[in-house]
Amino acid sequence: MYFIMGYRMMLRGFFIMLSLWLCALCAAPAGAESLEEAVAGCQPTAEFVPHSYPGMIIMGSTNNLRRGVGSAFLAQGKPIFIKGKVLDADCLPVTGAKVEMWQANASGVYLKMLNEEEDFSGSGRSYTNNLGEYSFITIMPGKPKEGGGAPHVNFTVNAGGKLSKFSTRMYFPDDPANAGDDDLQDAMKEYHPVGVKMARPGKDDIYIYNIQLPGK
Repeated sequence: MYFIMGYRMMLRGFFIMLSLWLCALCAAPAGAESLEEAVAGCQPTAEFVPHSYPGMIIMGSTNNLRRGVGSAFLAQGKPIFIKGKVLDADCLPVTGAKVEMWQANASGVYLKMLNEEEDFSGSGRSYTNNLGEYSFITIMPGKPKEGGGAPHVNFTVNAGGKLSKFSTRMYFPDDPANAGDDDLQDAMKEYHPVGVKMARPGKDDIYIYNIQLPGK
């Protein structure tokens, strides 16, 4: 009797696990194949001079740009996620790299100091995990009013040693302003500084951008 009861419980547990696995498979977001390709991708990354640096003495200390420090409200604008990997010249993940990101707000304005805009920090910081992964929660930036060009986010990566202080940008696919951004068009002669969009119906979009550092 105990054997039969144990067998039934084991069989029941198997079907529960199978149903959970099937549910997770059905709930996989659209574009998962593109996400896998993006996460696995490793190609040289364009280096940009950070001319749009906001001049902050102190950068945001978290990876959430949507909420200013001490604010109870979220920044206005379309919420998005930005994530990717920091890789070395051999395409191996870089662990513990400091990734700083800053951008214009939804109106295209760069903040001149931390928390100048109560509900938007304007900048943030993320440290890569053992897989080299970083992530940010932010809003879609507007077309920069200062300096012009297409909407983009700025990165500075500091991995220590010869891999320190590498600056780059991520532009957004299908933005009509991309064609008129001279910096982007020059970079695209050799690189592809455009994120891979992972659309998620009913949820916030994700943009994937891997950063390969030069040198070792």
